[in-house]
Amino acid sequence: MEYAAAGRLQSRRDAPRLRGRVGSLDKRPWTGVEPPEGPVERIFVRRIALGESVAPYRLLDLVTGVVPMESGAILTAASADARGHRGLAAWLRDAETKWNEHSNKGVDGAPRMTLTRSLNHLQKLVAQAARSPIRVLYTKAGTRLSACWLEDDDVIIDHKAYWSAANSLEEAAYVAAVLNTSIVLDRVKDLQPVGQRDPRDFDNLVWTLPIPEFDASEALHVDLAAAALHAAGIAARIELPDSAHFTAKRRAIRQTLVDDGVAETIERLVDALLPP
Repeated sequence: MEYAAAGRLQSRRDAPRLRGRVGSLDKRPWTGVEPPEGPVERIFVRRIALGESVAPYRLLDLVTGVVPMESGAILTAASADARGHRGLAAWLRDAETKWNEHSNKGVDGAPRMTLTRSLNHLQKLVAQAARSPIRVLYTKAGTRLSACWLEDDDVIIDHKAYWSAANSLEEAAYVAAVLNTSIVLDRVKDLQPVGQRDPRDFDNLVWTLPIPEFDASEALHVDLAAAALHAAGIAARIELPDSAHFTAKRRAIRQTLVDDGVAETIERLVDALLPP
């Protein structure tokens, strides 16, 4: 979403006027559908980490989104209206109408899935109602795995990125270090079934690898976490042009880490961590 110009329709501080975000990754038929626009109560306006937001050891730009979740429940237009959220109710009414018209249909002509079920596919949205102070994020698909961590439990993570709660910053850094290596990428590729339609999808294959749980008493684990924290410090200082594509930003970060030498250090440590 993006903040819409208020014009003659004044935008309230507690209910800013928003317009649906149009992006280059949008697919038909949604490219031809007018995005919803209108005021939405601020409590439902959240920052969202997309798959493209995840880079090695660094979170790139977040986007703004309308998240119709309250007290762990996903709201519909009707339930939002019943709870007195007039702005959200109007927004959802428009979105539900367009979803019912343009989404995939079953043999009976009805949508295969409601908008609410789509938003909460596999319970991935309501799972984020329970706050996690530190989360590890990694990309769902791509030619390289990218992973970082997030220390903000107010951010919602999109379905194009996977996440897992961490018990400490050191544990998050350790996990991100492992996931960012070419060693893990090569082993995940070996696990993908022959003939898989989209071999770019990593899904949860990384967790089938024998990755030891973080143990602060293990020197190798501590060294990996320290190297990852060093890599994150470097990644944070890299100047990335706003106009650059997210894949170019990821490449720039990886190359800088290679030049620093920390990328090689992490590869060596992960090679020692994982059994052959």
